[in-house]
Amino acid sequence: MVTEVVLKTANMKAGSWGDPIWIAELQRGESKGQIHSPSLATHMRLLPEALLEALKYAKEHWPDDVVLVHCRNEYVVLGMVAWRFNWASNGWLKADGSPLEHQDLWPQLHDLAKDLTVLFADAHLYKNRATTSRSSTVAKHFNQHDALLRKLELGPYSPLF
Repeated sequence: MVTEVVLKTANMKAGSWGDPIWIAELQRGESKGQIHSPSLATHMRLLPEALLEALKYAKEHWPDDVVLVHCRNEYVVLGMVAWRFNWASNGWLKADGSPLEHQDLWPQLHDLAKDLTVLFADAHLYKNRATTSRSSTVAKHFNQHDALLRKLELGPYSPLF
């Protein structure tokens, strides 16, 4: 079975722009639900945090499902599809040796992705960037992701809800 996750951000305050929060909408068959941030976060942290909570939920409730994520954020998509492997092998440092932002989130995301089948429906939007990277491992991981999406006939397409 496929669990779909749509990651969104919003600014919440009655009547005007407010503090940013994240929202993760989940759908499994006819069942739909929503989880959202219990606390405020910086804009760059919103979507990785939303993904982390959605994957935790999916692992707890549907550990055998394929989790198909709809997210149009390059940092999250490329981070999960390709960059996390290099970050992990570099001790969670970027290629230039500088510290990775959100070091508390990425190792958890990496571990959850080992336990689940996590695919990104919108990954095709970033394929050129990933496959023209100087790192052959980035291209390798991106191509493996692409092949699994095609094998399972899951993407790319628009969210169902």
